Amino acid sequence: MIKLPYMQPLDMQPVETVPETFKRGVFEINGVTYMVMVDEERERQQADLVTRKNAADSYIISLDSEESHIEAIAQCMKSFEFWCDNFCYTFDPRDKATPYKRFILFDGQKNVSREIIEAIEEGRNIHFDKSRDQGASWLITSIFTWMFLFKRSFHALVGSRVEDLVDNSTIDSLFGKIDMIIERLPVWMLNGYDKSYKYRKHLKIAHPCGNLITGESANKNFGRGPRKNVVYMDEFAFWENDWAAWTGASSTSPCCIATSTPDGLNNKFAEMKFSGEEMLHLSLHWTSHPFKTLEWYEKECCKHDARTVAKELDINYKASAGGLAIKHLQNPDKKKLIYIDDISPHHPSNTGARFFGGLDWGSTNPSSYHVYRVRAIAEDLYEVISMWEYYEPSSLPELAAAVKSCPFAQYVENIYADPSMWHFNQQNPQGVTSLAYLLRDEYAILLTSGQRGDTYALEQLNIMCETEIRFHICANCENQRREFEGLRYEVLSDRMVSKKNKSEKLVDKDNHSWDDFKYFYNTRFPKPRLILPPREVKTGYEALKEEFGKVKKKKLEALGKKPARRRLFRHY
Repeated sequence: MIKLPYMQPLDMQPVETVPETFKRGVFEINGVTYMVMVDEERERQQADLVTRKNAADSYIISLDSEESHIEAIAQCMKSFEFWCDNFCYTFDPRDKATPYKRFILFDGQKNVSREIIEAIEEGRNIHFDKSRDQGASWLITSIFTWMFLFKRSFHALVGSRVEDLVDNSTIDSLFGKIDMIIERLPVWMLNGYDKSYKYRKHLKIAHPCGNLITGESANKNFGRGPRKNVVYMDEFAFWENDWAAWTGASSTSPCCIATSTPDGLNNKFAEMKFSGEEMLHLSLHWTSHPFKTLEWYEKECCKHDARTVAKELDINYKASAGGLAIKHLQNPDKKKLIYIDDISPHHPSNTGARFFGGLDWGSTNPSSYHVYRVRAIAEDLYEVISMWEYYEPSSLPELAAAVKSCPFAQYVENIYADPSMWHFNQQNPQGVTSLAYLLRDEYAILLTSGQRGDTYALEQLNIMCETEIRFHICANCENQRREFEGLRYEVLSDRMVSKKNKSEKLVDKDNHSWDDFKYFYNTRFPKPRLILPPREVKTGYEALKEEFGKVKKKKLEALGKKPARRRLFRHY
């Protein structure tokens, strides 16, 4: 159950597309129900925000002595909410009259902040999805600033897609937000910190007491460094090296915080949402905001397309995916037929069937290995079942152990693997070799080079899922189910669509089980070649006559061409 600290879930069935209940203010997405705030609750929260803002203004005026400063610091050390209400500011350039505003937390933000602080102290990972413009980045940077000033031995790492979003000396970056918050604090609260080069450098904020906040852009070695109390990954669904970054950060800190709006299902952020991985799940949906109403939502829907609304407002992972490649998996009736229970190796249905493997290698990204059962049901008509799955980032010994321990290992005839595994880029005592040869020589696992190409395999997979279902995925292949449901085409901008045809290229991200499937299918069931009728071959005098005719024609054409006219210039 997704933990929503600021609302009570309703007893209703989840739906995956935009339902009619949206018009009534009830949103059922991803198995969670959100309900638009009733007018009485909205008015109460709005009045509470105004009251607390006025109280904060009066309180700041009263801080006119050293004793009051000491008392204020003591209160701030006890309560993040007290410090945030009275001393923390945010920036909103859309409000030209007062762009700098007190960060008065509404109820949803207060409850989420308590959960985050508790998770940091206890060392628990956090998956935090949100609607756009909910103040999530400001909330987390404020929590980090508060801990940086008032907690002992606080070391944090902050990351985003590109370095400019981490620290570019402007308020748009995460470090820029922290700088702005600190600059508006009274000097007596900073405990010796100042924004000199001694304490503030690019991608680094240090405190005289030893606390430290560092920054880094997304890369495959993200987080692999000194130990941290907490690692924050902003807009994590859009990171290129999300799996590798999460693996590296998890070994660095007991608490990793991943926040983002959703971007389909084929990324680590979505996998964390639905895999059942043990962590704290938080959501900050627009319905929890006291100033956002159903009328506001309807206006936003008129301004944006359905995919943007699903991604930026609804927190809808599936609808935010863009052009889905296997649309039959979005049909509940088809899914009931395609997804089946596990089949044991000794099940009677395996009689007469053949077994093959598909392998996509990964050390930082997951290695994906699936066993496929192929059974002929008519002439040139086959049923394919994905029987067993291994899906983990792994070393070569770990991968070899998984392949050998597979319950279907003795039945697998061929394993079709990524052709890049035959590249000679591995060093051993005998010299340079390849991953495929290492598996052969050291672990007695023979691989066959698979054929690349998405178009034919995808076309055949959709045919197998159309009327007579001939493709199935067993229950244990959870990652393949997730990847296939989220497999999508690249989304082109409106400008690009006007210049070129609709994209038929798949998004090359978190598609490891798809890769092992296409290596297996393209090689086991290759695309039929078009056989052309044999050309008539002329020999002897006929061939010579034809050749002379071509030469004569070219010479006549050359003689018949008029010489280019030359323009004469008169010089004076």
